[in-house]
Amino acid sequence: MAGLLSGSELQQALEEPGRIFRVGSWEPGRIRGAGYSVRLASDLLVVPEAPGESRYRAVGPQDTKNSIRLMPGDSALISTIERFSFDLDISATIF
Repeated sequence: MAGLLSGSELQQALEEPGRIFRVGSWEPGRIRGAGYSVRLASDLLVVPEAPGESRYRAVGPQDTKNSIRLMPGDSALISTIERFSFDLDISATIF
């Protein structure tokens, strides 16, 4: 049976070592209802040269101070500070 983790159930799942994130890579204050707000890391970023462009560029740590804008249909490769380690019974939607 599938279900949505929220509130105390989500908090409990996050506190189980390695169930969703690797130990020490997440913060309890980032829980948002039935979600968790991940933090953008400063490495492994590939974004469009400009919103709507089909050419991409790598973004270094010095560029992460600027916001990254995507237009409908754009995509980016990012990394997060959080390190995922989902149990087999957990799935996520990241947007």
